[in-house]
Amino acid sequence: MPTVRIISEYAQTIYDVAIENYGSAEGVFALMADNPDVIPDLNTTLPPGSKLQIKSPPVNEEMHQYLTGNKLRIATGIGIAPDGEPLLNLNDDFLKNVPDTPFYNL
Repeated sequence: MPTVRIISEYAQTIYDVAIENYGSAEGVFALMADNPDVIPDLNTTLPPGSKLQIKSPPVNEEMHQYLTGNKLRIATGIGIAPDGEPLLNLNDDFLKNVPDTPFYNL
């Protein structure tokens, strides 16, 4: 599988990135293996704009294709958006449809 480079977004956890790119939260271990300098352990907090590499194949190809095909991004962490608004109200849907934001290739 060719390496894909992505940039984490506001309020994304390592589990969010794993689900988006590997199709499952189980992909967090592949994400850690692919990015040992950025994600040394399961408690790592990703700052927005973290540069990550996706080298391993998806754990769940069907879910990965669904998320990428529908341009869905997952951000379940609590944070503050650049405009100062809080991200993640517990009543909000955790899937954000971002039609103008492709998966990042650096």
